[in-house]
Amino acid sequence: MSRSIKELAKEYRRIAQQCLESLAQDHPICDQETAYRCIRLLSVDIESELRKLVVRFPRTCISCRHSTPTYGTNAVCDLTARFCELGKNYQNCDSYEPFPDL
Repeated sequence: MSRSIKELAKEYRRIAQQCLESLAQDHPICDQETAYRCIRLLSVDIESELRKLVVRFPRTCISCRHSTPTYGTNAVCDLTARFCELGKNYQNCDSYEPFPDL
């Protein structure tokens, strides 16, 4: 599913909130360090930060509409860690498409 920067920001926000909410459960999905990063992430304008990264890293996975947040304890709140929904990587990608809302 191709997405916009606004949708990607919502996804990062949702993941960060899930991480923080899970700390109150018996089996949290993130550790304390990641929770602190999630708190910091939720305190900034995520959409604005993503736009800065797209300008800084043009024509890379970071600026491609097929990228999604990387799931995993260490990368949950890292705006530069992305996964390709098409299963590509930067070495074999011929499917780059810029975000439509730039």
